[in-house]
Amino acid sequence: MHFLEEYLNTFPNSKYVYVIRHGLDMAYSSNKGQLENFGNFYGLDNSEVITKTNTDSVCKLHLDYWILITKK
Repeated sequence: MHFLEEYLNTFPNSKYVYVIRHGLDMAYSSNKGQLENFGNFYGLDNSEVITKTNTDSVCKLHLDYWILITKK
């Protein structure tokens, strides 16, 4: 989804199916890969994510990330 605009420009007849996961489920998941890899593209300081620990601040940051990408 991060490159959707480029894909649609290249393949204008493409279809995109967006499957969304509940934000709280994502925030409290131990999988922080999306946040770690793409958080900085959305202006989020993801340096604490490296610990992979579900601290309150990491979960809030992950929820903030989910909100940003969902709005996009």
